Amino acid sequence: MWASIPKTDPTAYLRCNKYVFGETEGLKDHLRSCWCEPVPNYIPTVCAEKAGDDCLCNGRVIFAERDKNAKSGDHPPGDLGVNGAVATHNYWTTNNWNNTGHGTCGPDRFEDTDPLPHKDKRCYCDEKNKTVSATLEQAVKKYWRTKNREREIKAEKIRAEALAAAAAKKAEEERIAEEERMKKEAEEKAKKEEQEKKEEEEKEKLAKLENDSKLLDAANNKIKKLEKAKKSAEEAAAAEKIKLASEKKQAEIAANLAKEKNVAKKEQLIKDMEEEKKKAIQAAVDAEIAKARAEREKAEAEDEENAAKAKAEADAKEKKALNEQRKKAAKAAEEADKAHQRELNSRAHAAAEARAALAQKYKAELDKQLAEALEQQKDAFDQQ
Repeated sequence: MWASIPKTDPTAYLRCNKYVFGETEGLKDHLRSCWCEPVPNYIPTVCAEKAGDDCLCNGRVIFAERDKNAKSGDHPPGDLGVNGAVATHNYWTTNNWNNTGHGTCGPDRFEDTDPLPHKDKRCYCDEKNKTVSATLEQAVKKYWRTKNREREIKAEKIRAEALAAAAAKKAEEERIAEEERMKKEAEEKAKKEEQEKKEEEEKEKLAKLENDSKLLDAANNKIKKLEKAKKSAEEAAAAEKIKLASEKKQAEIAANLAKEKNVAKKEQLIKDMEEEKKKAIQAAVDAEIAKARAEREKAEAEDEENAAKAKAEADAKEKKALNEQRKKAAKAAEEADKAHQRELNSRAHAAAEARAALAQKYKAELDKQLAEALEQQKDAFDQQ
């Protein structure tokens, strides 16, 4: 058994005797001495063993490491972790729970701050607000706000760089795709032009064959007409021959008539002469008709041939003009397509440059904000 009294005034001295400590049962008539037990240091106590547990505290709560340099969540038997004072030697954060009394131990209660990511943490209660003053609390909060903002800016910067890289990659892919498309279009165009050239050559051959066929038909028609004209000429010559023969016969009859004395024979000769005259006249008429027909048929043959040639030349000129017109229209359409494609390429290039410029501008703004955050962080450290 022993007696004890608290020393409320650290500057006062206490006498070591029974008058100060009183008589203690069992120590009477024994030699006694006084021992000083130092006041234990104030240390924030554990109020939540791990993140997610409920913490009861009416002061400031410290959210910090559980184990010094712990690499996993495994704790050997008897491992109680660091105390509330040692926990503040590493990264930590704090918040005042006076208005709530208790709450869940976790980043949500500390402005979404995780001072030691991927490490076990717990909450310590600074009930008397001795370890963390109001000024220190605000300085720590300011530090983590700046740090969190720095992390956000870095994340935004990474996203911006990723967006810029993605934009550049997309622009490159679009450029390659455009080159492939243009190459394919050029190949298809060359193939189409080659096919169109072959088709045009075939058309020209067919047109030439058709024209030659028409000219051949015209030549055959001319030959037929000329044969008919020849036949008509032969008929005219035969009629002329008949006419001459009849005229010769008339001359013979006229000579015989002059010599003949017999009246009956004269009458017969006169009749024969009349018949010959009729034959001669008819032969002359037939000859003239045949000659006219021959001339007409010959002229018709010439006219039909000239008309066929003229029509063939006109058709050839018309087809040539239509081909030239089609070529001009195709060329104009091709130029219009090229101009339209150039406009599309120009717009796509301008859009890609605008996206890249916007990404660079965003990155520059983030760099500026990051520099400001670092400066604010430095100021927070200086204030601590």
